[in-house]
Amino acid sequence: MPDGARAHAADAMSAIKGLHVVSTSDREQIPLSREQWNALVETNEVNTVFQRYEWFDCWWSIYGEPGRLVFLAVYRGTNVVGFAALMTRMA
Repeated sequence: MPDGARAHAADAMSAIKGLHVVSTSDREQIPLSREQWNALVETNEVNTVFQRYEWFDCWWSIYGEPGRLVFLAVYRGTNVVGFAALMTRMA
């Protein structure tokens, strides 16, 4: 592996060290309030209306059933530093 690639790999490993992911399928167990969700979105350099809580809430109320929520929260220590709101649906 070239030195540049090694350095990049080491940086990537350092960035993910200390992170853990928690999954839930219960909307009531999402570990973020509307305000926390939107504040986290605003820290993203590519924040769009489609990432905001209001979009998720509206989208889920219209299209969520009969799907199943898969909400992944990425933690560094006790702080949520990232998340993904996904849906699974049986064909």
